[in-house]
Amino acid sequence: MRPGETITMVCGAKGGISGLVSAFTSLDDYIYLRLTQEPAQILTASASPSQPLLHEQIQVHMESEEERVPAATEEILVPLGVTIKVKRSRTIEHTVEIDWSVASEGRFDIGIKQMLSGSIRGEISRKQGRSSKESETMEYQIELSGDIRSQYRLVWTDIWRKGIVEFTHERTTHLAPFRFRERTELEVVPVTK
Repeated sequence: MRPGETITMVCGAKGGISGLVSAFTSLDDYIYLRLTQEPAQILTASASPSQPLLHEQIQVHMESEEERVPAATEEILVPLGVTIKVKRSRTIEHTVEIDWSVASEGRFDIGIKQMLSGSIRGEISRKQGRSSKESETMEYQIELSGDIRSQYRLVWTDIWRKGIVEFTHERTTHLAPFRFRERTELEVVPVTK
């Protein structure tokens, strides 16, 4: 450059799933930098005009229904005339389980699988308007009265959301069903004999 001369350079991550995988596997070959004759602009929709970013190649379609799966059960006996306070907590991982058998019989390497799981988790967080951590601890404190029942059942239920992830890899569009563990709940059930 000469003094007073202005040039425009474009820099970004190489596009597509394979470009993002290389960010984890080939650190010296995942960013491009090139001189351009076009005026400077901020690229928000793509890393390069010809290769869209991963988030543009992944679409997450969520079902509205929840799947409730009992996860753990505990029985508690309470003597007649006694009221007890019980505190219980449970830590769950916000797991994303993708059915890879539907998406071309598992031809994808672990980097792509991890990236898709992270993208699904991020899209769910965005749709819910809150960020979800990898794991979460739920804590409950409840009162159980022996005057009402002498036996109670505590049931932890995991709530899963189902959906379909649509993604493009090597110019082929794939669909794969998934489910996401959203939360866990504790239900108190009086046991009748």
